[in-house]
Amino acid sequence: MLTAKIRTTLAVIAAASTVAVATGPIAAVASARPNIPGRFDRSAEGIHLKNSIYPNNYCGRLHDSFDSWGTMVLNDLLNNHSADAAADSASQAQVLDNAKKAGCGWAS
Repeated sequence: MLTAKIRTTLAVIAAASTVAVATGPIAAVASARPNIPGRFDRSAEGIHLKNSIYPNNYCGRLHDSFDSWGTMVLNDLLNNHSADAAADSASQAQVLDNAKKAGCGWAS
């Protein structure tokens, strides 16, 4: 009779721990931050996904490159690296010129 109570107690403890383990990830997912619009598109994963879905998206890749050069120019200016900012600005202008030659709508 004592072994039946021990078995029942162990079964209850095992069931309770299984439920606790199973609901742990649910609570973590429910408290996740909401998505910020546009953040995924600017992430490395989003850029990679966009380029892999549309591998011939030349204008889109040029636009991403143009934005990246602009970010580097801004960072150089904020860090007082004027020579680097000038070089990065020239590269950004070259990307813009290439986009205009390619007929990209965003570059006109």
